[in-house]
Amino acid sequence: IKGSRAKHTTIKQYYAAVTKTPDLTLDQTTIQHQLADRQRVIKEKEQALITAKLLSRDKEDLIQRLNQAEIKIKSQNRELTNWKNKYADIANQVRDLPLKDVAYELGLEPDPQDKHKWQNEHHTINITGSKFYDWKQMKGGGGAIDLVMHVNECDYKQSVATLCDRFGEGAAIEAVTYKTREIIRTEPVQEFTPPVPEESQWLSVKQYLTRTRKLPSGLVDKLHEQGLVYADQNQNAVFIRRSIDEDKITGATLRGTAGSDNQFKGLAKGSKRKKGWFYLTQGEQSGDPVRRVVLVESPIDAMSLAVLERTDSVKTLYLSTDGAGQIPTEYLKEVKDVVIAFDNDEPGQEMAQRLKTQLPNATRKIPKAIDWNQDLVNTFDWSNQNRSNEIKQQHQRGIERGGGLSL
Repeated sequence: IKGSRAKHTTIKQYYAAVTKTPDLTLDQTTIQHQLADRQRVIKEKEQALITAKLLSRDKEDLIQRLNQAEIKIKSQNRELTNWKNKYADIANQVRDLPLKDVAYELGLEPDPQDKHKWQNEHHTINITGSKFYDWKQMKGGGGAIDLVMHVNECDYKQSVATLCDRFGEGAAIEAVTYKTREIIRTEPVQEFTPPVPEESQWLSVKQYLTRTRKLPSGLVDKLHEQGLVYADQNQNAVFIRRSIDEDKITGATLRGTAGSDNQFKGLAKGSKRKKGWFYLTQGEQSGDPVRRVVLVESPIDAMSLAVLERTDSVKTLYLSTDGAGQIPTEYLKEVKDVVIAFDNDEPGQEMAQRLKTQLPNATRKIPKAIDWNQDLVNTFDWSNQNRSNEIKQQHQRGIERGGGLSL
């Protein structure tokens, strides 16, 4: 064909090539390569079989663990249901005394025209279930104890004693239990209110922290700006306690600073010791997760040890237990590196041993002095002493170079 670049092969040449007997002779090198390839394929096949068996075994183990987990979950659910039913049975057994019976024992008479109304000279009380309302006194309430207190004009204890006298001890106990449950169900828990900051006392508190306790002014100022450390009207240092998970304020630790030998330590009114702690973090970026937690006995020790360690490589949380050993156990179990750094005394050792049973992987760190703040004070004094000695030596060398003369 015109323009084609294909080479022409005659029909005779083509059929000669097709019918030619193939050359089955292979050289030694080719044979060795083919044998090596075959051995490699066999080896890879064997390895694949081993891997498949291991994966199959892992799958079987996983399925078995899943089945065991499902059985355990079902068992726990059954146990939970049993406990709920048991609690419900107990709760159903605890019933308040019928108010109509109580009204009768208190000398009230039923209204012939209204079965819900009980009255006497001073009261006209309408009773509906566990609630009552006195139309003459314009007051109401709920439960047998409240009704006795209202009609007899007595306090809680006298009301319970009256019910015990009229209906027996068991009935009185049930009435008290019922009243308690109602209070728990309806009465809101009072939220903690932090002590009011008193800026006029802050300078004195700051001087105590920086001069007496040798804490760096920069650290104290930073915590003050964050609202975690401040002064109250009594010149107490206030250390705010927060929950670990929600960062919610739950209380405050107080440290007296007024006077030369103030030993006052305590919690602000309404603080929840088990739900919050004073803590600060140091190292890495603010958004990074905490990788290390150090437990100490006081807020000042937490600040002191943070200064002494000066770590920026690992984000560390320094947490004060206020010497009580109350800790956020569940949170700490999720942290790989936990350090128990309580005081170097017998109570500190006892608390550390007790916490080790809850946190077996935690390590112990002990201050050289009685506590970490004393270590910081000693370090500060030692540094100042060295600086003073250097100045004296420089001064002495200057005098010697001047021939002992000074003007």
